[in-house]
Amino acid sequence: MKEPYQSLVAPDRGAREALSREELQKLGRPLLADFRARSDEELVAGLAELGVTVDRESFQRDASSHPSAEELAGAYVKRNRLRTKGWDFERVWIALMLLWERWLPERPSLEEFDERMVTGYARLKEDDVTGAVESWLEAWPIFLRILDETRTRSLAEFDDVFGLSELVQNWVGDVEMHLWNAGLQHERFFRCGIELVNEYLARFEAEGELTTENMRRALASFHVRLGDLAKADALFEQWLTRDPKWGWGWIGWSDAYRFDAPAKDIERAESLLLRGLAVGEVRDEIDLLERLETLYEDEGREEDARAVRARMDALPPERARRCSEPAIEAPAPVETVRRAPKVGRNEPCPCGSGKKYKKCCGR
Repeated sequence: MKEPYQSLVAPDRGAREALSREELQKLGRPLLADFRARSDEELVAGLAELGVTVDRESFQRDASSHPSAEELAGAYVKRNRLRTKGWDFERVWIALMLLWERWLPERPSLEEFDERMVTGYARLKEDDVTGAVESWLEAWPIFLRILDETRTRSLAEFDDVFGLSELVQNWVGDVEMHLWNAGLQHERFFRCGIELVNEYLARFEAEGELTTENMRRALASFHVRLGDLAKADALFEQWLTRDPKWGWGWIGWSDAYRFDAPAKDIERAESLLLRGLAVGEVRDEIDLLERLETLYEDEGREEDARAVRARMDALPPERARRCSEPAIEAPAPVETVRRAPKVGRNEPCPCGSGKKYKKCCGR
């Protein structure tokens, strides 16, 4: 899609559109809501007036080789050698999109995937987390089917080819995060999360390190929340055997015992952080140390906490950098490391993103 269909044809549904509905109507721009009120016969007649002849059988046959109503509209325009004027192409597009919804409900179009994705974000703005996740869970199988049908090899390629209202590379991370939040309200979302994350890892594990690592931690957390701590142990053992320098893997494993397990095991949580810190050149060492410091503070072990703070202050700048901070490009004068204020894992991230710290800079 050349531009997000919400902003092109559906400004009346709260899309990113500067002009009002009335101003758009004065310009003659077609609006999706107006077309929705038309019957199938009226949509077909409107297409015929624009030079596009379709019936249900031919439409289903033609649509089977296209992922979106926009692409199908382009094929019809080219086949009929039409010279569209003004908003004519958008009128063809909208009519085909609505016929697709009605005549091919078992094979949703790319526009329907985009709609469900955007609807989820709209519900988030209304603080309806479960509603957002429900929309995204409806979108997920559509996304996978289109991915397979178009033989798209990666999330990045999907974004490059289709250019939807949101980047799917960002969307999948938001789905994971809010599945967790929704699961805190309804346990079934943890089960949905396990299925979705396993599918993601099977397809995209090698695509982006940060997203993959977040997905792994989420998968383990979902299992812990459902009472299967042994499964989480097995997953972390497998991942950290392959990549022992994954600092946030050690943190995630420790957190399972400190925060998520029904019966907290602070001794086990501490031992996992210490195992991670014993790994040479472990990534995000400063974050591991901060987690250990807060554990000691929460347990009233101030002497141990002071020892950890001294260790943090002694780190060279390149090892004191948090994962959310830019890399040091040139040597800098050695100075006392200034630590950011400690933030609880479920508190808002201080960067202003609106996300919880554990899902933003605390990754």
